[in-house]
Amino acid sequence: LRVGGDFNGTIDNIKGKNFRFAFRDIWFDGEITLFGLPDIQETFVNLKIDGMEFTMEDIREFALPGDNRHLTISPTLDILGRIGVDGTFTGFANDFVANGNFRTALGRFTTDVNLQPEESGIIKYQGELTAREFNIGKLMGLSEYLGTMNLEAYIDGQGVTEESAIVGMNGNIDSLEFMGNNFNQVLIAGIFGGKRFNGYVDIFDELLQLDFNGNIDFTRDIPVVDFAADIEDAKLYDLNILKRDPNTYFSSQIWCSFIGKDLDVVEGRLNIDSTYYIEGEQQIFMEHLTMLTLKNGQWEREISLRSDLIDADLDGSYRFNEIYPALLSMLDNHI
Repeated sequence: LRVGGDFNGTIDNIKGKNFRFAFRDIWFDGEITLFGLPDIQETFVNLKIDGMEFTMEDIREFALPGDNRHLTISPTLDILGRIGVDGTFTGFANDFVANGNFRTALGRFTTDVNLQPEESGIIKYQGELTAREFNIGKLMGLSEYLGTMNLEAYIDGQGVTEESAIVGMNGNIDSLEFMGNNFNQVLIAGIFGGKRFNGYVDIFDELLQLDFNGNIDFTRDIPVVDFAADIEDAKLYDLNILKRDPNTYFSSQIWCSFIGKDLDVVEGRLNIDSTYYIEGEQQIFMEHLTMLTLKNGQWEREISLRSDLIDADLDGSYRFNEIYPALLSMLDNHI
C-alpha cells in the first residue's frame, strides 16, 4: 500500500489534497476529508475522485473494517475488466452515497446510489442508474441475442452475486440491440434475482409491440413459468425469426402457466387468443386455442388441444424431443 498527499488538521478532522494511493492494481487520485477518527465505523468520509482504476479482483482483496472484511462479488462481473471512475463518495463505511461515472470494457454507466455494506458481506443499494452503450449481452452471456443498451432506471436491491442478488428495477431503455435490430422504447419494471424475473416489459417499436407481465423462476427445484403477453404486429422477417417472406406478421394474446424442468415433464395450461398470422398472400386467423398438458408417471402424458381450427387429444408414452421434429415438419407444410 502506497499513500501520498498534502494533509492538514487533527486526527479526528483531517483533510487531504492531492491525495494518492495505490494498492495492488488499484490507483487513486483526488481529495479526502475524514471526520471522526480513530473510530472508523463512526468516521464520516467525503471522497472526491479525480481519477481511479481497479478490477473486481482488487475489490475482493481490499480489506474493510468489521468482522467480515472482504466483499463478496460475483466472478460474472470480472468481464467488466479494468474500471475507471470519477465522482464523489460521501458517508460512512457502512452507509454512503456514490455519485460516480464508470468506464468499463463493456461500456459506461453512472450512479447516484446509496450503498450499505453489511457485516455479512451483502451490499444493499438504492438509487438511480444510467447506462450508455453498455453491452448487456456480454455481461449476461447472451451475446447471440443481445448487444448494447442505453438505460435510465431506479434500482432497489441487495447482493452482487448470482446467488444473493435481488434487484427491483423501474426504468426506460431508449436503445437496445436485440437479434440484429435496435429497439428504441422499452419500459421495464420488476424484480430480478439470479434466474428469476417477476414484473412487466413493454416494447413500443415499428418492428414489435409487446406487453409482457408475469413471473419466470428457474431458481426453484421445479421451475415456474407464468405470464401473459399481448403481441401486436410483430414483423417476423425483420426480427430475424422467420426468413421466408419479408411480409410476415404475427399478432396474438398469450397466457401461459407451466411448471417443470423440461418439455418431457412440464405440466400446465396455454391459452392463445385472437391470433393473426400473415405470410405473403397467406392469412390465418385463429380465435382461440387452449392446450392442457398433464404427466401420469415417468413417461405417460396427456395433452388436450382445443381450438376453432383443430381439436386433438394425445395420451401415451413419448418424449417431446422425439416428436418435436415431426410437429415442426407438419406445421411447416401447412403454414
